[in-house]
Amino acid sequence: MKVTPEFASKALASIGRQRTLRSAIVRRHADNMLAGAWVTTHQGISFNSQGELIDGQHRLAAVVMSGVTLDMLVTFGLNIGYGAPMDVGIKRTHADSLGLPVKICSLLTTLCNLEMGDMSNVPSSIDVKNCYDRNVDAVDDITSGLHNNRYLRGPVAAAIVYAYPLAPDAVRNFRVQVLDGEMIQRGDPSFALRAWLKGACLVQRRVALATCNALRHHLSGNPLASIFTGTSGYQAITSQRRKRHIPHTPSSSVVPSYARAITVEGDAS
Repeated sequence: MKVTPEFASKALASIGRQRTLRSAIVRRHADNMLAGAWVTTHQGISFNSQGELIDGQHRLAAVVMSGVTLDMLVTFGLNIGYGAPMDVGIKRTHADSLGLPVKICSLLTTLCNLEMGDMSNVPSSIDVKNCYDRNVDAVDDITSGLHNNRYLRGPVAAAIVYAYPLAPDAVRNFRVQVLDGEMIQRGDPSFALRAWLKGACLVQRRVALATCNALRHHLSGNPLASIFTGTSGYQAITSQRRKRHIPHTPSSSVVPSYARAITVEGDAS
């Protein structure tokens, strides 16, 4: 049936016992609805025999947020409660949904967050697919011959792809240094990153920020003795992306500008 924002509001008012509403999921669903990327499936809205909403609160909240009317499967009169076994199967991963290698999906998940300026975001498969489509050349270049290298893991490769438009040759060189560890020495940013990755607490956000800091020094031709996981490298790369009007770069209200700009060696811009 046609699920309108008005229907969604009334349905949400009849809600029974449900999970805590997660605003990030609602916002992601709403963005997909506004983009015309929402697809009608067997997963819809369900009401029990008392007229209470027992499944679909995030979808309905997204309809209200987006103001979009959508076709959804709506089931009434179910003789079950909230505790019935719903949404307990194995969740499809991005790799399952998109048919891409797991390592590429790990890269794209972090890259989505770097482009949004929100490292806590959980991008949808549609977000990941769109991210791949707009960065396909850089992703393919950086991940070619990657296989199972322990150093060029997803968040590392994501930060490299994020910096790629600034200086493809210099970024490609950094990738090679991190990948094989040859012809580098103490003081080289790639050397510092490789040493840090051997014993680091490999949380996605920390790895991506650490790589951005190493990249900032590499692109500027400055030495780096040890890795740190603050946001200065990410801010510097983001500021340079904004300066060059590279699409899908967070605004300064999301990622503040960094006072000391990157000066890429051999780049007069």
